[in-house]
Amino acid sequence: MIATLLVQKQARNASESGFKPSVWSLVVAAVEEATTEDVGKDIAQCKTCYHKVSHCFSIFCPSHSLPIIYSLNLITS
Repeated sequence: MIATLLVQKQARNASESGFKPSVWSLVVAAVEEATTEDVGKDIAQCKTCYHKVSHCFSIFCPSHSLPIIYSLNLITS
């Protein structure tokens, strides 16, 4: 989820007020692909999870820069 949001932020699909609505459907698909359970997450659940963890990323990488994330191998191609 975080990797998808970082890619979308780099693609300028986010502003100071938040991510564009189209981004959240991509997040839902990424979460669905990454989980092995048959329990799906909807947009509201993904947004809630993001808001719970987003402050952690501002502590560890305030600029939310992709090179830091790539160097940690959190995004795979």
